Amino acid sequence: MRKFFTLLALATGAVSMACAASFSGLLLDAGCSDQQKNAQACIANDNTIAFLLSVNGKVYQLDDTGNTKAAEAMKNRADRSTDPNNATTAAAVTAKVEGTLEGQTINVRTIDIQ
Repeated sequence: MRKFFTLLALATGAVSMACAASFSGLLLDAGCSDQQKNAQACIANDNTIAFLLSVNGKVYQLDDTGNTKAAEAMKNRADRSTDPNNATTAAAVTAKVEGTLEGQTINVRTIDIQ
């Protein structure tokens, strides 16, 4: 019986790992893109609270957890910048996101901002 539960746990873990995907792209400000026709013009900055990820021309929303993680990562990135007064300058921000895709929303497990 113990072997059965061990195998079941391993199989469940393997299935959940198989469903996770990796996305790399440009991090955008979702609030800005609601107002603009061209989402690509809305580069995320350290004041952004809702994010989109543009991957090869397709735009995905981040879930609430992803938005929180991305905002924290952006603030940490701004804290490390050489000129903290210049942290909100619109420069392209790329991110690698690990998570699962549900429709057009990525349920974020991890995010790494480059």
